[in-house]
Amino acid sequence: HVLLAPYTKVEESFNLHAVHDVLMYGVAPSSLPHYDHFVFSGAVPRTFIGSVLLAWICQPVIYVAHSLAPNHRPTTVRLVLATINALGLCLLRHAVSRRFGCPTGLYYTLLTCSQFHVPFWMGRTLPNIAAISLLVVSAVVFRAEIAALAGALALQSIVLGHTSFWRAFKVCAVSSVASITPAVGVDSHFWAQPYLWPEGQSIYFIVVEGKSAEWGWQPAAHAYLTAHLPKLLLSSLPLALPALLPLPFL
Repeated sequence: HVLLAPYTKVEESFNLHAVHDVLMYGVAPSSLPHYDHFVFSGAVPRTFIGSVLLAWICQPVIYVAHSLAPNHRPTTVRLVLATINALGLCLLRHAVSRRFGCPTGLYYTLLTCSQFHVPFWMGRTLPNIAAISLLVVSAVVFRAEIAALAGALALQSIVLGHTSFWRAFKVCAVSSVASITPAVGVDSHFWAQPYLWPEGQSIYFIVVEGKSAEWGWQPAAHAYLTAHLPKLLLSSLPLALPALLPLPFL
């Protein structure tokens, strides 16, 4: 996917530019005026944490690859990101196999590989892809809507007795504080704004001010039922349909 679709979508442009700027100019305060985000800042600030980490990981790979393909830094960055996410999915597959058995792990692998969404986007510099496993950190730092998934999983664990409410609450609270603190420190530096929490501004922009519609919208039923969900599910869509049936018919 990285090689067949080399062009950049608007959703990934910020992080890809941020990785480029970190690699080309460094992270010193004197380098920040050269950064792209001061010219094309977007609707709300985005975090630099994922981009800085990815740039540092990619640096030795780019150094080696530059002699072979000097004009393919974005492709190299995407390949490194895809490799990291592939390793994360492998760890997740092993966890599924240990918890539910090898056949379930095999089915998980087949479903993941036969779908479009994850294999394609795992090599794209989206905030959603920047962190797969740490849900609280991902929600606080990268994408706030991941909190809905984390909350649902926490509620399931509480209902099934895997953990208590107070234990889940303490984990979420500690993780949130431990995530917000470095996010504010790092992003305040790169955006040259004191006490900046980018995802907090995103929540305010979308939820409180309701301005996300100014950047485009689609009818929910049409967008999800005819476009997003079919592309997201693909081979797993037929398996999901029985879940919509009443229990007596299963």
